[in-house]
Amino acid sequence: MAGMNVGLGSLELADMVVEMRLEYRLGRRIEQGSDGDDMILEGRKSYEFVLSGKLSMEQLRAIEKEVARGEPIFRSEFGEFKVAVKSVHYRSDTGEVSIVLVEDVC
Repeated sequence: MAGMNVGLGSLELADMVVEMRLEYRLGRRIEQGSDGDDMILEGRKSYEFVLSGKLSMEQLRAIEKEVARGEPIFRSEFGEFKVAVKSVHYRSDTGEVSIVLVEDVC
């Protein structure tokens, strides 16, 4: 499976596999004397992205610098999102990386 080219701040990352998770905020309403409850979609949603691929140590250090500047913009076929980096897992022997991004909901 081929990856996609994505942007993270000012960086361009090639051939990354992107997993997207979308969560909706739900509410629950229970009225006294009624049967059961009602689920309410509150309208808020948030995205989480997991980027997987191979990067050099130099690219990894560039990502660390980009993240230190603040919340970068993540660009992909899914759109553009202001994100926070939740975690980075890197294997130096293979160059395999997994980066978890969480959308900053304003």
